[in-house]
Amino acid sequence: MTKSVSASAPSLSPHLAASILDSLVDGFILLDRNLTVLLINRAALAMEGRQAQDILGLSHEQAWPEAYFEPLRDLYRQAIKSGEPVTLEREWPTRDGGLAWMELRILPTAEGLVLLYRDVTKRKRGIEQLELMVRELNHRVKNNLATVQSLAAQTFRGAEDLPAARAAFMARLMALSKAHDVLTRQQWEGSQLAEIAREVILPNIIDAGRLRLAGPKVSLHPPLALALSMALHELTTNAMKFGALSNERGYIDLRWSCPDPQTVEIVWQERDGPTVAPPQRQGFGVRLLQRSLAADLRGPVNLDYRPEGLVCTILAALAPSTSGS
Repeated sequence: MTKSVSASAPSLSPHLAASILDSLVDGFILLDRNLTVLLINRAALAMEGRQAQDILGLSHEQAWPEAYFEPLRDLYRQAIKSGEPVTLEREWPTRDGGLAWMELRILPTAEGLVLLYRDVTKRKRGIEQLELMVRELNHRVKNNLATVQSLAAQTFRGAEDLPAARAAFMARLMALSKAHDVLTRQQWEGSQLAEIAREVILPNIIDAGRLRLAGPKVSLHPPLALALSMALHELTTNAMKFGALSNERGYIDLRWSCPDPQTVEIVWQERDGPTVAPPQRQGFGVRLLQRSLAADLRGPVNLDYRPEGLVCTILAALAPSTSGS
């Protein structure tokens, strides 16, 4: 079929043939059976960053460094021997010292070989990025499920008032959701401590003046932002029940500083609330703060039940954990 079409088709002038080849977006190289370069199109020269006179008439081995030629030697022989096209996709060194993914088709002809190739680096990088996103999403979903499972287990364990426990559980889920909202707005690259504090605390306070924030800009990596959100939620809930937010004039003084570049110290201090006394038994919120969340924050959580108001001091690591969790 190919022979009959070729025999009946009009021959192309060299100028027209060159124009057609130069219109291709793929690189095109024609080699004879000795692997001498007979033709090379404009797209191939652009990818090579060279002039035609530097390549035409040379053998493939002369025209390109050994690092380029060696992986293709056996494939050239295979295509010539079998008469079947050969396809290859791999990373190649570039002349500027980088790496580029190339898709290459080796097509045998009566005269030798045609090489068609294109730079598929963007496509490969896109696939790699998508795979990374899927792995990251899977990691986050697993972490979130573990967090919800832990919250449910600890909230309902030994609960005597199920409706109250259910309400507390839903409130904790809402705090987790608000932290996710902040992180999503920042493409999960981190969030500002002040933004997390406002998002978690202010919906529970009618008068915004009852929350006073002071501290430098501090960016929190996602696990730290989620853990701190839960900690602030527990402190807010406790303040609404027993502390500074349980009366008409109490307020929260939340301030933070960085004693070193890897650590943030956060101080929650309740003022003008009712007189405080240490609890007779450790409730779930305290256990969550001092055990689970302290582990997530990767630093101690200290609760000081001063008569004039609760003071909670949190030390947290600003650098993400490298444990893979």
